Amino acid sequence: MKQYLAAAAMLVSLQAVAAAQSDTAVDETKAAKQHAEAVDQVLADFKRSWSEAKTLNEKAKTLRDLAVGEVRDPRLVRTLGRYLNPSAGDPDFILPAAAAENLGWLKGDPVAAGLLAGALGNYKKVPRVQMAIMSAMGRNGSGSLVPLLLERVRDLAANPELADSAAAALGDMPAETALPALLKEWGELNRKRFKETAFPTVTTTLQASARKMTGTTCVTIAEFETWWTRNAQQYAASANAVKK
Repeated sequence: MKQYLAAAAMLVSLQAVAAAQSDTAVDETKAAKQHAEAVDQVLADFKRSWSEAKTLNEKAKTLRDLAVGEVRDPRLVRTLGRYLNPSAGDPDFILPAAAAENLGWLKGDPVAAGLLAGALGNYKKVPRVQMAIMSAMGRNGSGSLVPLLLERVRDLAANPELADSAAAALGDMPAETALPALLKEWGELNRKRFKETAFPTVTTTLQASARKMTGTTCVTIAEFETWWTRNAQQYAASANAVKK
């Protein structure tokens, strides 16, 4: 009898678990449907606003409004990405700049990061658009973008303004993402590039970026490295907590 009651109790328990799992699955399906419907509505509103916009500046505003709400979805990000490319009717690149700006505010979004990285090479002869894209890269903050920004920093001899812009963009990234690589690059410049004309400007900007991401007033690379040794674990823990 006791064995029967124990088995019956276990069966009831398993049925309760199964029911709870079923309810969870239903809730997840419902949430996914609601999300898809919300994205559909956002895209429909965007298309209507885009068709009603008469000037490039009005269209740029429509792009900036696309993904600034609570709804986040790869479809919205890819829609923005389509306007990163140059177009014949936009000689001043108003739309790519607007698209880049909005993609930059999608912090940590890997789709946005990939689109920004891919667009950078399309504007090799248009420095101001490159700067706008690099600024957006910094705000996005994805680790995959750090090597691209450092590559521009290294080009300080041929393109000092771009190098300085890339150095500034790094300051918008999280310390745990960019600080170690920034300090390493800064050290390399100190050892090998100190005679170049743009060296003082670019390294001063790297210092300012390191201060911005750490919230310190450190001056030298050694001071920043000491600070990071003491605080790296705390920053990594905070980053992991955000991901969860």
